[in-house]
Amino acid sequence: MSKADQKQTWQKHGMIFHVDKHADWMHSHASFPKAIVLQDRIRVFFTTRDKDNRGRMGYVDVDVNDPTQVLGHSDKPVLDLGEPGTFDDCGVTPSCAMHHDGKVYLYYHGWNALTLTPHRLTTGLAISHDGGHTFERYSPAPLFDRTKKEPIFSNNPYVIKDGDDWHMYYLNLEKWVPIKGRFEGMFTLYYAHSKDGIDWHRDAVVALNKNYDFECISNASVIKENGVFRMWYSYRSIEDFREGNGAYWIGYAESKDAKNWDRHDDQVNLKRSENDWDSVMLAFPSVVKTNGKYYMFYNGNGFGKTGIGLASMSEGE
Repeated sequence: MSKADQKQTWQKHGMIFHVDKHADWMHSHASFPKAIVLQDRIRVFFTTRDKDNRGRMGYVDVDVNDPTQVLGHSDKPVLDLGEPGTFDDCGVTPSCAMHHDGKVYLYYHGWNALTLTPHRLTTGLAISHDGGHTFERYSPAPLFDRTKKEPIFSNNPYVIKDGDDWHMYYLNLEKWVPIKGRFEGMFTLYYAHSKDGIDWHRDAVVALNKNYDFECISNASVIKENGVFRMWYSYRSIEDFREGNGAYWIGYAESKDAKNWDRHDDQVNLKRSENDWDSVMLAFPSVVKTNGKYYMFYNGNGFGKTGIGLASMSEGE
């Protein structure tokens, strides 16, 4: 049954993990949390920054029965920088973690620093054969790269497998826009499909329609229930989004076929705090369901600089 006409009663539990110079490679930020349910815990992958602002991937484990309780965090990167000249030599950021065929697939995006525009981001895949403890790159090359229809970059994929079909929702940067002396990216969510999770069919299909021209949509998190696909995602303005009125919110959409989506952003009742760690931004949701409850891990101010937060909602709400 559709949840589109029902207000989601998310309960915020505050910030549960914060990086504060834990290690040289984990110096600041816990950005882009991506959760996966393991046997006795929920593992939340994130990207952290070293002193030179380069991103490496780590994780924090929380109790599967009480995710406010932190069990520990990685003592070394689960995925480090790529070799010089490869698509992820300046940073790696998790996008989606999922179980498949006894392995854990970790879709991610790699960073390259550029000269004219700030960066280029490209989609990659790493695979774990030991339950999500260690990962190996599927390839030193990106999983997919620029195309004639997507000439700048595509990244930040979320993947869900439904029977024999694999669905992906990814950020496509459509153009760079000069604003107040710097280039800002204009992007939205696109859709791709696959039969094996490796070879993807992309035809520049927009997954979610924008509410206005300068809206930017990204970071999907999708589950399927009772024949309905449910998506949580981030949206913001291309302007004044770092500290101002254009900053990130978390939205919601539904689909019956995984391709055509209806937005219902007003159903998400999460509000920014007045003066706390998420007073400016609510960003990058990752939603999992276990033990009859939904858990959302997300970032607040500073794109993850203030840590990872948690919200929960009971089944049926």
